[in-house]
Amino acid sequence: MAGEVGITIGEEDYVGANRVWFLHYLRRRKVLVRYALLLASLAAALAMLEWSGGGGAAGILRVVAFAIVGGGAGLLLCNGIGYVLLPRRARRLFRQNPSFYKSYHYHWSDDGLAYRSERESGMRPWKDFYRWSDGSEALLLMLNEQLFYIIPRRALTDAQAEDLRATLGAHGPPRF
Repeated sequence: MAGEVGITIGEEDYVGANRVWFLHYLRRRKVLVRYALLLASLAAALAMLEWSGGGGAAGILRVVAFAIVGGGAGLLLCNGIGYVLLPRRARRLFRQNPSFYKSYHYHWSDDGLAYRSERESGMRPWKDFYRWSDGSEALLLMLNEQLFYIIPRRALTDAQAEDLRATLGAHGPPRF
């Protein structure tokens, strides 16, 4: 299981990679638990206000339902706005990083990921990666929760993508 690919990351590749990261981030258990706790806290606070105001069981159920539906809609709206604004931010960050303008050559094997550009080269064993994620626009090899190597999906043939996924599944970190 070894393969290689040469790429130059473009603005749209970086936008796509950030979309993959953002959508996977929202599906993380930690994020979902935080949102559930936020909605439960909101529902409990409104229920207590209704109860202290002399509201009955029907009124309490009504404000709890309102808190869950309204709070959920608010969370969806905030995350939706973040997703819509993501390309603008990603393009700005891309333009600020001169290393993106260089061609990279990646080679993967059972040992890890080797990389080479005109400025640098190195080898990262699979154990150095935190997680990996595969989306429709890019494959991300994550060094931590926010820092990642990008391999645009457009740069990989179907066979290369499958080989890299198999190598990651056999030797790499857990999937994100």
